[in-house]
Amino acid sequence: MSEKCQGSRMVMDGVPRSVLKKLMGHSDIKMTERYAIFEDNAAFAAALAALNRNGFAPPKPQLTVVAYNVAAQGSVANDGRIQ
Repeated sequence: MSEKCQGSRMVMDGVPRSVLKKLMGHSDIKMTERYAIFEDNAAFAAALAALNRNGFAPPKPQLTVVAYNVAAQGSVANDGRIQ
């Protein structure tokens, strides 16, 4: 497993950034913070899983259909182009 993959998995498992910095041998915390996105994703996934266990169902998105008025733009050729 690559070092980058290992670092990502450790963050997703809740390893603090300061500890990960030492384990990965980074001299600057900015290098370690590249893995922070996985921390947010893991927290979101854990929260969603907890909600789902309690019967939460996210609302379905409302779709809006917008009609395009071809007549206002001109006539339509046989091949579908607006003239």
